[in-house]
Amino acid sequence: MNYNKIIFYGLSLFLLIGFLHLNAVVFFLYWEYWWFDIPMHFLGGAFAGLVGIFLLIKEKNYQLPLPKTAIFLSSIFGAIFIGAVWEIYEYVTNQTFVMVGTYRFDVVKDMVFDVLGSLATAVIVLRAYGKGAPLKSFEESKNG
Repeated sequence: MNYNKIIFYGLSLFLLIGFLHLNAVVFFLYWEYWWFDIPMHFLGGAFAGLVGIFLLIKEKNYQLPLPKTAIFLSSIFGAIFIGAVWEIYEYVTNQTFVMVGTYRFDVVKDMVFDVLGSLATAVIVLRAYGKGAPLKSFEESKNG
């Protein structure tokens, strides 16, 4: 797995999330189906985890091969950071409608599914990495 593949998968996931979110807003899917928010946060966490891994690979000073712990932590921290920013955005823009439970429960649920999505991303990257496809740094990918 290299830099270009991570960009491709990240962009594809971003477009899928955007498509689903746009349709969810237009067709009131978040209001019609209380659970629709769950897979969206899982996908969002997967994307955020991929961003975290991308930033880790892009870091020029990092020694390769990348430790499994670094991949997991960068993925999880990416999801926690982007998930927290998203929750703050929802709160500030007053988009905090809650269908089931309380607002606090909704935030915790959202963050849990963000982290689960990031863990799925880390596992997928590590499986690709473990099959003899070494993770390449940003500089190595640019040079071929």
